[in-house]
Formats: sequence, structure tokens, C-alpha cells
Amino acid sequence: EQPILILSTSNGAYWHESAFLKLTGIGSTYLGTLDNSIPKSLKNILFKRLGATGLPVVLTDNILKQLWGKLLVNCSINSLSALWLCRNGDLLDNPNSKQIWKRIVHEGVEVMRLELQQEVEPLEILSLIDQVAYKTSANYSSMCEDRRRNRPNEVDYILGYLVRKAHHHDLSVPTLETLAELLKFPENSSLEQTPN
Repeated sequence: EQPILILSTSNGAYWHESAFLKLTGIGSTYLGTLDNSIPKSLKNILFKRLGATGLPVVLTDNILKQLWGKLLVNCSINSLSALWLCRNGDLLDNPNSKQIWKRIVHEGVEVMRLELQQEVEPLEILSLIDQVAYKTSANYSSMCEDRRRNRPNEVDYILGYLVRKAHHHDLSVPTLETLAELLKFPENSSLEQTPN
């Protein structure tokens, strides 16, 4: 059985004038394994090589917690920026964003705790959301870009995934379910056009 290395990175970018990709924020890149089966010496070699690229790399013994944290960040920032067709930074100035983020995190952390079988601090996740929104404030999220271009978005792979995991654990997640349903509407649709 081969050990699996997992690398998770958080960088902000958006398509500028449909001609080129503009990098708007450099986040951290986390390196870890599912079961810590890779010798620390090999992880250190990979850490040094990745660090030589200029990416800020962090070795972690809990990569799954990083991945779940990133999922909750994406559920929070991508969903609202896509609904409101705004840059990530615009969410920081909107008090409604903060209230909805709290509900997303409350529901998401319950799923995360059951999946990881460990305690998760909601304030830690909320702080991470604020940090990412700030660092990528000039960025349009990928879901927002998809809505602006009237393309299918990744709602089923982000919010939908979290909702499916919640249902697996018989958890009620009304905020996540509502956001997922709202984001399935095409960009050019409106509630007035929906038949009764």
C-alpha cells in the first residue's frame, strides 16, 4: 500500500477582462498525509523543495482538518459572493455576511466534528474565513465567476458535499441547504420566472 501525500493550497485569482488570470492573494500551502505513514525525513525534503518555489508551505499532522476548514471557508465566501455577485472583500463590510457565516459555520462544524471525530472551535473557522476574505479581497470567487459567465458552478461539490455529509449523520443544515438551492438557479433566472 502506497502512502498518499496531500497538498492543499489557498490562493486568490480571477479572470481579468477575459484575457488573463490575475493573482490577488497568496495563502498558505499545507502538506500532510492521511495516516502519517511517510517518514518525517521525506516530508522535510518535500517541504524544502516546495518552499523553494516561493509558496509559504506548512507541514501538518492533521491535513484532514485543514481540508475541512478550507471547505467551510469556500462554503462561506464562495456562496455569498456568488449570490451577491461581488468581490470577496465586499463581504467583509456587509453585516449580513457575518451573520450568515456564523450559521454556515455552526452547521458545518457539527458535520466536521462527526467526520473528523475531534473537537473543532467555530471561532477558529470564523477567523479563518475573515482572514481569507481579507487576503483575497480583490478576488471574485470561482462560483461568482461562474455565475457572472452563466456557467455551471461547483455548488454540488462544495455546499452539496457538506449537505450530503450532514444528511449521512442525520443532521439538520437548513442554511447550507438553502444556499445550495439558491445557487442552482442560473444567473439569468429570477424568482418571478419560476412557475407556481
